[in-house]
Amino acid sequence: MTPLTRFDFGRAFSERLDNGYDPLSLARWAYRVHLDAAGIEDGLETELLKIIAMEQGPEFELPVSELRALATALQVLQ
Repeated sequence: MTPLTRFDFGRAFSERLDNGYDPLSLARWAYRVHLDAAGIEDGLETELLKIIAMEQGPEFELPVSELRALATALQVLQ
């Protein structure tokens, strides 16, 4: 299996955001992706953990605009 790339996660995350902004659902989805990954590209784990942390409560929720910017930034090929 290949590791989870920033680009692939960013694309999938963008699609999830297109289905609506539900911080709890997004956090749980990101957690499942994290658990299922065969490996994680450098620099992606920190971003994943920010999203996963939204499950901890409203004080950890990121605004949808910030999440969309993150999804876009992850899709930039390096």
